[in-house]
Amino acid sequence: MEQQHQQSAKPRIGKADLHMHTTLSDGIHTVEKVLEYVQHETDLDVIAVTDHDNFKGGLMAREIAARRNYRFEVVLGAEITTRQGHLLCYFFDDRCYRGNYKMYKLVEEVVHDVLDAGGLCVAPHALSWLTLSLGEGSINKLLELKLPLSAIETMNPSIAARVSNKKVRQMNRELWHLPEVGNSDSHAAHLVGSSYTAFAGHTAAELEQAMRDGTTAAMGEFWNVRQHTDIAAANLVRSWLLLPASHVKRGVNNMLGRGEEQEKRR
Repeated sequence: MEQQHQQSAKPRIGKADLHMHTTLSDGIHTVEKVLEYVQHETDLDVIAVTDHDNFKGGLMAREIAARRNYRFEVVLGAEITTRQGHLLCYFFDDRCYRGNYKMYKLVEEVVHDVLDAGGLCVAPHALSWLTLSLGEGSINKLLELKLPLSAIETMNPSIAARVSNKKVRQMNRELWHLPEVGNSDSHAAHLVGSSYTAFAGHTAAELEQAMRDGTTAAMGEFWNVRQHTDIAAANLVRSWLLLPASHVKRGVNNMLGRGEEQEKRR
């Protein structure tokens, strides 16, 4: 009986994937399709849709998941392009969200704004030379400025992260000592959950606390060649043509003074 009690008291280990993209940036599947996949094909407890430079996908995912009474929770998030590289930004409490964050700001400005609002910042695919990523100097500077990242991705299954994965793990465990998370960085629904963050509990609130306490674990496996090639053509069209065109349009609007108004409508 005592052994059974100890087993029942053992905390549940939850799974979270807080890095994925939809057709609202360079992903190839809609928000609806991604959520349907999470609901019926994964055992994820918490997710975040993190489209590039806008929270629209995250806001839409929150609304759809609530309306359809999905079993998982959605955290509001986005992958912001700073001058030094990409930065994942999350708001576990929607009331802390203050609107879109402009592209190409200094990373320390974005981190300060998000942390000041009660959010969390995570470095995705850090040190990678295959995609826009925070480098060693940028992460060191944030620590010097007492603006430490909330966590760092030490498991991202894409080739972009794989090239720097060993160094990231080593640098973090020897120097930075940041909480470690795993995410899929998926650009297609069927890759969601291929890497994930393990944490004690199963709710978004418990995940947030685990990230702040540094008790998360990065889990998953790297994608194989076929998993990359299956989505390569469609993803390249969106990431190399459609997304840059959208960024240029937003940049021009900002220069013409129309940016603030459009940011509020996003």
